[in-house]
Amino acid sequence: MEGTPKDVDHEELEKRLREVEGVVELHDIHIWCLNIKKNALAMHVSVKGDPELITLKMKKICKKYNILHTTIQTEIVKGLEEMNFEACDQDVHVLIEHP
Repeated sequence: MEGTPKDVDHEELEKRLREVEGVVELHDIHIWCLNIKKNALAMHVSVKGDPELITLKMKKICKKYNILHTTIQTEIVKGLEEMNFEACDQDVHVLIEHP
């Protein structure tokens, strides 16, 4: 591994991923270089809807940022009452509202 990729705008990428229809919340995002030409991403995402379709859309966005290896862990939720923030070791969670 070569560290954090300088050619990836992390904030813009995260914004685009949050805009995917069905994404309720995402966190624990890690982006790193595998080599000069290949970046990787791992993250957790809570979704409402088809997790495979949502993951496919997110992977397409990642490819536009030269992130060719992705690990996206999904959790299906039906409502906010199902969100289990206590089980997660992250300090910050941002809920997303789609129109």
